[in-house]
Amino acid sequence: MYIHGKRIANRRKQLKMSQQDLADLVAAQQKEVSMYETGEREPSADRVYLIAKALNVSIDWLFGLSESMLPFGEDYLTSDEREALEIFRSTPLEQREKMLNVLKALA
Repeated sequence: MYIHGKRIANRRKQLKMSQQDLADLVAAQQKEVSMYETGEREPSADRVYLIAKALNVSIDWLFGLSESMLPFGEDYLTSDEREALEIFRSTPLEQREKMLNVLKALA
């Protein structure tokens, strides 16, 4: 079973992360991330877990087994909650705190 490197690259870019940013989060070298994205190398199981966690996606999605990026266990969310979560996850990390503060102020 092969991981979909293009999914890693697209999601990383969606989150406005560099390959080095992702490498730092998964204890890898930038060149390794590049090789995962191009399909030249397969990450270990431990690394797949770390990549999924860093990108906030499910492992099934990384392998192309699911079209849902939501990590396992989030199927209980309503469609509105899923949409809000996807918007939040696609927002650059540095802007997420601002979003949370807005939501807290509205609550």
